[in-house]
This record gives sequence, C-alpha cells and structure tokens, in this order.
Amino acid sequence: MNKTTLILLFIIVILLVGNVYQGVTINDHKYIQKIDSQFIASLARMSGGFEEGEKVSFLAVEHVFKAVTLSQFASYKKTNIYLDSYISVLATTIREKYLNEQVIINAKEIQQLIMELSEDPTNQTTADKLTLLIKG
Repeated sequence: MNKTTLILLFIIVILLVGNVYQGVTINDHKYIQKIDSQFIASLARMSGGFEEGEKVSFLAVEHVFKAVTLSQFASYKKTNIYLDSYISVLATTIREKYLNEQVIINAKEIQQLIMELSEDPTNQTTADKLTLLIKG
C-alpha cells in the first residue's frame, strides 16, 4: 500500500465514524422529542380529570402518573431541576384526593394552570401555584 491509499483509507474511516455518530445523535434527538410531546400531552389530558363540584376522576390520576414516568426522561428536566419534584408532589396530591373522594372546588383555575404548564413545563411559578391550588 502506498502512502496516498493509506491517507484515503484513513479519511474514509473518519467520515464513516462521523456519519455513524451523526445518525445516532439524530435518532436520540427524535426519541427525546417524542418523550417530550407525550409528557406535554399527559399534562394537558390530566386537566380533563377536574370538574367543578366533582371528585377527582381516575383520568387525572392516570395521566399525572404517566407524566411522572415520562418526566424522568424528558428534556425539560435539563432546564428545570425541580421538574421531577413538582410532578411527584402533584401525583401524590391528586392520588390522595382521588382515594379520599374529595370534591374539587377550583376546577377551572386548576385546568387553566395545567394547560399553562403543558405549554411551558419548566415554569416553576405556574407549577407552584398549581400545587398549592390542588392541595388547597
């Protein structure tokens, strides 16, 4: 093998490794986007489980726990380190209200805050308001 062939072979190997790395990175990004969209959808669907003067429905419990699971892998966790914390608190509170068959009195406000949170899951102020309102 001459020197030119060896250099070309080296360049081809480098390009091949670069292409493989790029393919893996793109697939990871698509997977994370899918998790993020499912996380947001779970938050939005959770709002359907609250009706004025009614008990918390199982729909809210189901979707808040789905959101808890997805929050472990969502990209939003990078920008809000408390994401797992507030989602877990919401899940515990909603489950307790469901099991104790407590009536919801601020359903419209809760639904509005949940929808705001589904638009921006990293908004800690909205998350805190929602947590206090649901606990209330």
